[in-house]
Amino acid sequence: MPAQITRVAAGFDLAAYRADPAAYCRVVDGSRYMQVVDPGPDVPVVTAIGAGAATLRPGERVRLQVQTDPMCPVSCTSQGLGEFPASGQSAITVPADAQGVATIEFLASAGTVGHCLLIASSPVRAGQVQFLITIRER
Repeated sequence: MPAQITRVAAGFDLAAYRADPAAYCRVVDGSRYMQVVDPGPDVPVVTAIGAGAATLRPGERVRLQVQTDPMCPVSCTSQGLGEFPASGQSAITVPADAQGVATIEFLASAGTVGHCLLIASSPVRAGQVQFLITIRER
């Protein structure tokens, strides 16, 4: 059984999230990736599962995974172009599953080329995860 969450990022209401996770995840807020717990002893850190980089062509998608606490949110923002199909925008918040795995799908939308940095975090963990997506025309 996972440890009880004892700290959350400033401005994040864990009780409100637990009461209606879908409502929280429907809100697209590109600044949520900055909402993290201050690091310290016994504070878990958000981590990537699998590769931290991918190469795509315009129109292709990649699934990225982030480890956080079970059933808690992960927010991700693109620092370049591209979009998250589930939100249709350059930011998204998704819930983690019962094992704490949050899955984020990113689309190299038309016109997106070059390097695209994605930054993900969770308001119940310290740190951020960075994914580097390279989009090539050919």
